[in-house]
Amino acid sequence: PPRGRKKSYSVPEIQKILKVERHTVYKLIKEGHFKAAFIGGKWRISRLSFDLWLDGKSKYMDGIDKLD
Repeated sequence: PPRGRKKSYSVPEIQKILKVERHTVYKLIKEGHFKAAFIGGKWRISRLSFDLWLDGKSKYMDGIDKLD
């Protein structure tokens, strides 16, 4: 990846992007919508996996707020 570009997102970053509650992010992780790993006591979500998932969702949803 280009310098300075992270390969993963944190749960709070996903919350901010999707504008959803923390429990919704955990639910999406549990349901396997994107790749995530529990590292150092925290969930890290694959940036590539999440971005591909989000791009796919945008084609089928009027608004991301329907996730909550």
